[in-house]
Amino acid sequence: MSSKGTERKKRDREVESPKENEQVFQRSKITVRSPLQSREKENQEDIEMEEVKKMISKLATQIRDDIRDSNKQLLNEWNTQLKEELKTIREELKQTRDQLQGQNQEIRDKYEEWKRAKEEMGKRVGEVESQLDRMEREKRRNKVVMMGLDIETGEQKQIIGKVTKFLEEKVKVESKVKSAYKIAEKVYVVEFENREEKINVMKSKKNLKGSSIYINDDLTKTERKIQNKIKEEATKERNKGKVVRMGYKKLTVDGRNFKWNEEEGRLKKAENF
Repeated sequence: MSSKGTERKKRDREVESPKENEQVFQRSKITVRSPLQSREKENQEDIEMEEVKKMISKLATQIRDDIRDSNKQLLNEWNTQLKEELKTIREELKQTRDQLQGQNQEIRDKYEEWKRAKEEMGKRVGEVESQLDRMEREKRRNKVVMMGLDIETGEQKQIIGKVTKFLEEKVKVESKVKSAYKIAEKVYVVEFENREEKINVMKSKKNLKGSSIYINDDLTKTERKIQNKIKEEATKERNKGKVVRMGYKKLTVDGRNFKWNEEEGRLKKAENF
């Protein structure tokens, strides 16, 4: 190698040497720790971590205790409040029940009063109806209704004459007719002078058997209802093949006598009429 090359290399090493010296200096500043020092540091960190955990655990326990105490206090307050509210509700319910009982008693008293008044009114109405019915029966007691009688004239005197003649010739009874008037086609109301005259005609009307003319009592509305019921019963018994004879408020079935009971509103067995 030439001397020039050797000198160039020498200069190059002199230039590089300051940089290398600086790097060596910097490495010398780094602290070199031993393995024992590293373990001590780790132990210290573990101790500090355990203390932190203990603090956190203690804090969590304290927080739980505080929450439990707070919840317990709230529950006690709610319980007390609920008891007060329930007490108030019970008192209000009792007051309401007492009021309702008082109102119910008042309603029952009013109802009983109304029922008594109704019964009393019913009795009065029944008495009035009975009285009116008696008066009506008294007006009709000497009257009969003749059905099927064909009289051409409309004048009362002529009707009376025709009826009197018919009774003599067909019914075979002499009678004193007080009045007679037409109420429907071939239907006449005939009034006699007294009760005996009517009774004689009713006893003798059997002579009209087989004809199309009928003589019946002049009944009130109430009496007609009763007679219709008796007629229905008579029809039932006849349909059974029994011997039936029907009269005013009475019925005979195969020799057994039945009489209408006003209180019970039905036919009852009677020893005699």
